Amino acid sequence: MRCRNDRAVRNVSSAITQASAETPTRTYSPLRTIAPRFWTPTLESDEGEVVVGAAIGSTDALGRHIYGAEVGWAGRARPDWQLAYAYDRWRPTFFMNVADDTDPWREGTIRTVEANAGLLFPVRRVRWSQSFLAAIHSSEETLTCASCPGTADDTGDLRSLRRAFRFGWIVDDARSYGYSISREDGWTMRMTTELTRASFGADGDAEAATFDIRGYLPVMPEHGVIAARFAVAASQGDPSVRRMFSASGTDPQMLTFDFGSDAVGLVRGLDTSDLLGTRAAVVNLDYRLPLKQIERGIGTLPLFARVLHGAVFVDAGHAWTSSFSAAEPTVSVGAQLSLEAVVGYVLPLIFTTGFSWVSQGHGFAGFATIGRFF
Repeated sequence: MRCRNDRAVRNVSSAITQASAETPTRTYSPLRTIAPRFWTPTLESDEGEVVVGAAIGSTDALGRHIYGAEVGWAGRARPDWQLAYAYDRWRPTFFMNVADDTDPWREGTIRTVEANAGLLFPVRRVRWSQSFLAAIHSSEETLTCASCPGTADDTGDLRSLRRAFRFGWIVDDARSYGYSISREDGWTMRMTTELTRASFGADGDAEAATFDIRGYLPVMPEHGVIAARFAVAASQGDPSVRRMFSASGTDPQMLTFDFGSDAVGLVRGLDTSDLLGTRAAVVNLDYRLPLKQIERGIGTLPLFARVLHGAVFVDAGHAWTSSFSAAEPTVSVGAQLSLEAVVGYVLPLIFTTGFSWVSQGHGFAGFATIGRFF
């Protein structure tokens, strides 16, 4: 019996070897599997505006080539758009992206056309992760505001060209669970540096740096959270390319590499342009609690409500250029209500609305946004 089994094994092995030899080998090509096979609607808050659009993306069968594209409108004729590509075969990951974004700025608009290329080195463990970034950046910013000081009299436009080296570090030790309304425990930290150089093609020399740290503590009731955040940013250099940072605004502050003027700001109830300076500091304190686990839709409509939760908060922010005064920070105290939902069967969103009382003569203000604040 054993001899028969051995003979059968040898016959099968010989057949497999012969079939393999007769089958022609083919060099791997990502083009066969990289075509996009889906699209998704997008809905987000950007500088106080609601941007509606669509996005596509894909990756090849081996996950080496990854790309995405997004376009959105916020009520202007010119859409915002971005293209991104990453090569993820080795460590670190190589990436590049180009984008065109127009945002409201006081009584006018500011348009930013930028391109980035660099390396991203992620380090992932079971309970924490880190990411290191090194990149080169090129952008042209055009401020269109006839009534803003410093703009050109003939066209109302002010342009600045920035060429910079960028470096960043993110540590993420925070955790969330199945029925969490937010990250519930742990901490996160982000540091970024931007070096703008005239020798690299910019309009002048400048430096900028940001620091952002957040902590989460579980409290009563179940899945209740106390969330705290401290962020600071500073810049120096030629006024034509020096960063002006905001300490205000109601846009979500996601844990991503952000080098722009709104990289640290979050004082709910104020516009992004209300608190500006070459130095900015923000402190946020939230008490978040679940209100109702809904987990229901409306018939076959493409809207599914998951959970309703609320929060009370205290924000304090200040931006300055010359000197800091302890009496000048702006404080915002208020409450908010958030609904987590799935739109279009695939798009998870958080709709948030609230009100706050803001010091320094601003009074009561309402706000609404899409996304989690921090």
